[in-house]
Amino acid sequence: MRNHILCFFECALYEPDAARRQQQLTFAIVGGGPTGVEFTGALAELVHAPLLRDYPQLDFSQVRILLIEATGHLLGGLPERLSAYALKRFERMGVNVMLNSVVSQITPHSVILKDGKVIPTETVVWTAGVHGEGLPQGWDLPTLPNGQVQVLPTLQVPGQPEVYVVGDLAHFEQDGRPLLQIAPVATQQGEWAVRNILRQVSGEQPLPFCYNDPGMMVTIGRNAAAVQLAGHAFTGFPAWVIWLGVHP
Repeated sequence: MRNHILCFFECALYEPDAARRQQQLTFAIVGGGPTGVEFTGALAELVHAPLLRDYPQLDFSQVRILLIEATGHLLGGLPERLSAYALKRFERMGVNVMLNSVVSQITPHSVILKDGKVIPTETVVWTAGVHGEGLPQGWDLPTLPNGQVQVLPTLQVPGQPEVYVVGDLAHFEQDGRPLLQIAPVATQQGEWAVRNILRQVSGEQPLPFCYNDPGMMVTIGRNAAAVQLAGHAFTGFPAWVIWLGVHP
């Protein structure tokens, strides 16, 4: 991705057409969750620090970083305070955050929104989440429209106690909300499924799974982060220090 971005900065140096040059310097990130926020922050830091120094011939007012989010706020599932902080931080970093903007189509040279707006760009980064991997129809599993399989509290498939589903493919609700499709969920579910399988082999009943939320940490460029940890929300430099402590 870094090489791709650098290539378009190089191309923009020799592009005489202003509209075409802005298209080359427009970078669209689709999805305002943790991955999209972290990538956008890193890209803004790259553009407005080293690339600004390396390409003094370019007019950086033509560089556009767009973060496109279908809902009305960033970092869905995290406290509103963290969402508001991320939005303000991006405003200071020169990122154009487009809330309530649903992408209907991506072409090789543009992003098309549901309202018909066309954004010319050569670079689209998809961070809007994942769907469950398509399953063979012959398996006859209770699959939801998003491709996930509805599972029991024990992570078993209803009516098929010998089948377990975990990770992105499993639709599992806790406290009335589906768990996020993130690595800690998949890791804990995988370990729990192994325990339940061993219990079945030894003639015991499988036990219900309960996700132990370790919190969420999102960096927003250098020296800034949004952190939810142990029921508390942290922002800014203190949050970034916490992130460093967890990810040395």
